[in-house]
Amino acid sequence: MRLRTLSISVWLLILLGLTANAQTKRDSLRGFQFTEVIIKVARSQSAGAEVGLSERQLQADVELRLRKAGLHVKDVNDPITIENLWAYEVTPSLDVLVSIVGRDDLKGVFAAEVNVRLKRMGKFGKDHSQSIFAAVWSDGITSILGKDMLEQGIRRQMADLVDRFINDYLAANPKS
Repeated sequence: MRLRTLSISVWLLILLGLTANAQTKRDSLRGFQFTEVIIKVARSQSAGAEVGLSERQLQADVELRLRKAGLHVKDVNDPITIENLWAYEVTPSLDVLVSIVGRDDLKGVFAAEVNVRLKRMGKFGKDHSQSIFAAVWSDGITSILGKDMLEQGIRRQMADLVDRFINDYLAANPKS
């Protein structure tokens, strides 16, 4: 009986911790109005030429999802004025990092990792006088994909992660 009570207590603590962590992730998304999107794709040498992922296409995919959800995405062509210079220097960035690794002995099979993280300026120190640009929200997926499903699989994983970010953003910033 004690073991069962202990087991239930441990599971409740884990669930409460996960709930608190999800709420903390959402709270970190409160208040910012626009973001820039940064896409990075890293390939191992054995995955180099075989992988036809375009950073431009991934960028368009992410920006479109964010705009459809009502988030303003900083365009590289947006004019920078004296009034908005500081805002643009500390613009939060949604970084999408894609890593693809293939092995020479396993032709056509790849490990793919997609990570999405929001970085923004934060204050720290006793008097909050020091600033740092740090990740305040992140999520990721790692998978094994065949060559014929690699591009589609990565784009689907990226879309799922961006949707998780959007859901947390909208929960933290409800429309009035």
